[in-house]
Amino acid sequence: MVTIREKLNYLKGLADGLDLKDTTAEGKILLGVLDLLDDMTLYIEEIDEELYELEDFVEQIDSDLVEIEEDFYALEDEDFYGYDDDFYDYDNDYFEEEDFEIEEEEEE
Repeated sequence: MVTIREKLNYLKGLADGLDLKDTTAEGKILLGVLDLLDDMTLYIEEIDEELYELEDFVEQIDSDLVEIEEDFYALEDEDFYGYDDDFYDYDNDYFEEEDFEIEEEEEE
């Protein structure tokens, strides 16, 4: 795969072979375009480098998040919320078994 830098260097080589001078209007334009392409290539290379660094950073964050999730769900499995089998889930509210017991009135 040919990179942008390699393509630019090829065009610069062609321009050198043509012996372009900045004394003519055409030479000024072509050399200016090559200079602009050189600046753009440098900018793209910097963006690519920053993108690779950002990808590494995001991968590290993702890895850390996986560890946090594993720790969290491990805690959840170990009675993290403080309820056990004597609790019942009703629309995500937790009640104890005794909350459902009906008190019987004492007969006199």
